[in-house]
Amino acid sequence: MDALEHGKTVLSAVFYGGGSLKALDYLRSRLEASHFADPVQQALFVLASRYADQAHGILPRKALDDLLRDAAPGRAQHLGEYYALLAASCPQPHQFRHSAAQLRELAAERATGEALAQGMEILRSGARDDDGNLLKGHRAAREHVLAAFAGAEQLHAGAEAPEGDVRTEQNEILARYAKAKQQRVEGSASGVAFGIPEFDRRLPAGAQPGSLIITLGWTSSGKTRFCVNWAWHASVMQGRDVVYFTTETLRPQVSAALLARHSRHEKFGLPRGLDSNAILGGTLSAAEEPALQAVLADFASGSYGRCWVVQTPRAATIGTVEARLAALSRQFRPAIVFMDYLQLLAPEHYRRDARQHEDLSGIVKEAKQVAATFADGAGVPVVSPWQVTREGRKNARSSGGYSLLDVSETKEAADSADMVLALLDPENDTSRGRAVPIEATMLKNRDGERNFTAKLTADFATCWFGSQVSTTEGLLAMGGSGG
Repeated sequence: MDALEHGKTVLSAVFYGGGSLKALDYLRSRLEASHFADPVQQALFVLASRYADQAHGILPRKALDDLLRDAAPGRAQHLGEYYALLAASCPQPHQFRHSAAQLRELAAERATGEALAQGMEILRSGARDDDGNLLKGHRAAREHVLAAFAGAEQLHAGAEAPEGDVRTEQNEILARYAKAKQQRVEGSASGVAFGIPEFDRRLPAGAQPGSLIITLGWTSSGKTRFCVNWAWHASVMQGRDVVYFTTETLRPQVSAALLARHSRHEKFGLPRGLDSNAILGGTLSAAEEPALQAVLADFASGSYGRCWVVQTPRAATIGTVEARLAALSRQFRPAIVFMDYLQLLAPEHYRRDARQHEDLSGIVKEAKQVAATFADGAGVPVVSPWQVTREGRKNARSSGGYSLLDVSETKEAADSADMVLALLDPENDTSRGRAVPIEATMLKNRDGERNFTAKLTADFATCWFGSQVSTTEGLLAMGGSGG
C-alpha cells in the first residue's frame, strides 16, 4: 500500500457515513497536512480541521460545496467526487491506525530523500534556500541535510514527541493523579507489583510503563526463575496480561515452569508443588498426575490475565520483538513484557568492525526505547535477566553483594535500566535447589527507594520465591503461598 492508499484509508475513517470527529481528533494529534503526499488529500484534511475548529463537527458534503463555490470548476468537482468516495468507504480500526503510522513513516522517508537530493545539489553546484541565500560547499550541504533530517524525524515522531509548558498543565496533572489514585483503589494501577512482599511494601507503585528492569546475577542464580515467578504473579494474582519472550530456553520449558509455579498456589494444597522437570520428563508420581490435571484446568479456566509465551527465532533482534509486540497489541494490551534474555538477541545491523559490547549497548538502548514508546507512547515495563562478570561474582563473596560495576559485557545495561535488581545466591546450596537462600537487592531505582535488600527463599523446581526461612524449614514445611 502506497502513501495515496494510506491517505485514503485514514480520511475514509473521518468522512465515512456521518463522519467521525473522534477519528479526526486522533489524526490531528498525530499528523499534519504535510504527511499526505496527495494535494487533494492535504486540502480535505485542512478543510476538515478548520471546519471542526469552528463548528465542532465533521465537514458535510453541502458545506464542502459552499466552501468550493469560488474554486476552479475542475478542482471543485475533483474534491467533491473524492469526498463522496471517502464517505462511502469505512476502514477497519486497525487499518486506520496502521495507515496513520505509515503516513508518518512515508512522509519521513520522502523528506529524507528530498534532503539528500538537495544536499547533493548544494555540494555540487550550489542552491538557494527559501530566503534566497546561496548555499554551496560541503559545510553548507552538511548543515542543510542535518537540519532537514531533524524535520524528517519530527514528521516521523508525530504524537510520540509531545511538548508543552508544564506550568500551564495543572488540570492535566491533577487528572492523571486522580486516575492513578482511582486505579490503585480499584486494584488496576498502571504499575505491576513484584510479587515479593518486601519489594511491594517499599515500592508500592511497582514496575511502571516505560521502565527497563534488569535482574542481575551469576549463572544459575535464579534470574530466569525470578522472572517466571514475577510473570506468574502478574498474570494470576494481579490479573494482568503478560508477554514472555524466551531465547535461552524452549517455550515448553517456560510453560512447564509456569505450571509448576501455579502448582504452589495455596488452593491446591501442594506445599512442595510439582517439579517442572518432572512435568517435562513425564516422571510425576501416580499421586501427582491428577494434581497436574487440576492445575492445568484451573490455569486454563481461572479469571487470570493472559500469560503469552513467545519462542523468539534464531538471530532475532529488538525489531523482531517489537514487531511481535505490535501484532499482539491488536489482541490485548500487555501490562508487562519479559525478554529472557537481551544478551542473546542479535544487533539490528551487523557491523564487521563492531565489538560485542558495542552491539549489546545498542540492543539495550533499543530495548529501553521499546519500553518507552510501546502503544503510541503509553509504554510497558520490560524485564530482562543479565549476568554479572566473573570478577563481580568473586568480589561478591568477600563484600557480600554486587554493585552496578559488576554488570557484564556493557555498562549500558546499568546506565539505561530504570531498575537493577541483583540476586545473590550462596556459594554452596545444600537444599539441592529446593530452598535456596537468596538476597535480592535493589541496586538502582530512578524513581524511588534503592539499596535495600529482601532476604528470600527460592524453590528452583517450582520457580517459587518467598520470605526467607532456614533450609530445614524450607524443605519440611515451606507452604505454597499465593504470593
